[in-house]
Amino acid sequence: MLGEFSKSSSTIADLYSQSKSRRFSNELLAKFGIIHRVPFDWVYSEKLRSRWDFKNFEFAGEVVSKFEDLIPFHISSAGNHRDIGGYILRLNEMDCYFRIESRQNTVIIDLYNHDLIMFDRLLSALKSSAFLWHGFINRSVVEGYRFYTFVGVKHETSFAQLMQAEYKHVENINRLC
Repeated sequence: MLGEFSKSSSTIADLYSQSKSRRFSNELLAKFGIIHRVPFDWVYSEKLRSRWDFKNFEFAGEVVSKFEDLIPFHISSAGNHRDIGGYILRLNEMDCYFRIESRQNTVIIDLYNHDLIMFDRLLSALKSSAFLWHGFINRSVVEGYRFYTFVGVKHETSFAQLMQAEYKHVENINRLC
């Protein structure tokens, strides 16, 4: 599984060995960080810094230049497979960072930084899709940092199950009309 990213003959031994330095590419470590919603420095170094960064997206994010190529594609492709990716939407010298997860009849979108125009465009795109959307502020593993999470589902029962299984800590959930 990790073969193409590792330069070691024993990747498991590298993970557990204190004496060896890590031999994984920055891209693999960044993908791990995106999947698990942790900053790159938490995956890369032994020192945990209490700040958020966007290095994961710089190393492993897919850059897109049109909003229309980002969100509607993932909404329409939520099928029977599971996919998690990091995306950089580069517009007018501003970068917006998204973590988008699509799985069976569900799309989860994390918006890590934004401005009001981007936020409005995202809400408009979500509301115009066939999914039922809920939004909330999600807390990060980094103390004091929060980001927006939007969950789109085909059926309300799927949302309730997802929230019970993965987002029990969330208190204020807003339904997008």
